[in-house]
Amino acid sequence: MDTASWESSLKRALRQDPDVILIGEMRDAASVSIALSAAETGHLVFSTLHTNDAKQSIERIVDSFPPDGHDFVRHQLALSLVAIISQRLCRKKDMQGRVAVHEIMINTPVIARAIEENQAGKIQQFIADSASFYKMATLNQSLFRLINEDKISVEEAMGISNNPNDLKIKIKTTGQASGAEAAAETEKKVRKF
Repeated sequence: MDTASWESSLKRALRQDPDVILIGEMRDAASVSIALSAAETGHLVFSTLHTNDAKQSIERIVDSFPPDGHDFVRHQLALSLVAIISQRLCRKKDMQGRVAVHEIMINTPVIARAIEENQAGKIQQFIADSASFYKMATLNQSLFRLINEDKISVEEAMGISNNPNDLKIKIKTTGQASGAEAAAETEKKVRKF
């Protein structure tokens, strides 16, 4: 379909009564605004952002608007956001390709309140605390799982982690794998960081 602008095509798409809308990437306030409006009216909206985790995604969406609009955007996000899935690619331990590592955030009532109250910094902890019940996972939880599954190295995980110190502590306190030899090897790798 030919259109005069990206913004006008998104507005026209809403008039077609779609069930699902895919916005390749939300690059500006106009595309974010239309995505939020569509989500508020019951459409399932998928989009991408170039961010590393849920916290950065929320901040990027809010910061795409002038400061006087931040409260309203946070309110819209708190009401209409379903989930944020962040993905990074890690080199496999055997160096035969890559494996995806994910952070999965579901917009629970606690997270919605954090978004609305400008407490995005608490979201990582809320994800970690609710991981088993809501099937969420922080990036570090996913990295730790891949280390334990022997799919990625500790070094690769530390390079990908958005909080390598927390990952280091988790590896040290929980252990990487069973067996004294594996534990000693992991301890050597963690000491480097």
